[in-house]
Amino acid sequence: MPAPLLVLDLDETLIHATAVSGPCDFRLGSRCVTVRPGAAEFLLEARQHFRLAVWTARTPAYAHRVLKKLLPPSTPLTFVWSVAECHRAVDSSGRERWFKDLERLRVAGFPLEAVAVLDDAPEALISREARVLAIAPYAGSADDEALNGWTRRLAEVALSLR
Repeated sequence: MPAPLLVLDLDETLIHATAVSGPCDFRLGSRCVTVRPGAAEFLLEARQHFRLAVWTARTPAYAHRVLKKLLPPSTPLTFVWSVAECHRAVDSSGRERWFKDLERLRVAGFPLEAVAVLDDAPEALISREARVLAIAPYAGSADDEALNGWTRRLAEVALSLR
């Protein structure tokens, strides 16, 4: 049986990108990008228990540029999905936003009972059959410790999906 799949969001989950200058981990054009504290340890631990994938509501070029800086070169990714795989709709407050329909994972051959999704906006996920690992949005603080809790629980989460 293959390892379960962990789908990772980027913005406000693993990184924070802003047009404001200041201390940052790397730059993408005029954007200052800060990596969430604990991201390196989280990703190393995640690789031990999951196949990794990325699904962002940003462009493919943006995703690949971020991943080139965020991940060690040898990190295998099952897929990198972008805004093209999202649905635009109006949320309950009347704002237009992008949603990720997790049914798309099943159609692509990933059984949702073997999928976990780490995202700062679980309300933007459609079809809750996958295990949602909700995390507070990351706004660039060096004191953020939200990933540490999930890092400690990754083995447990992976076992629950087998």
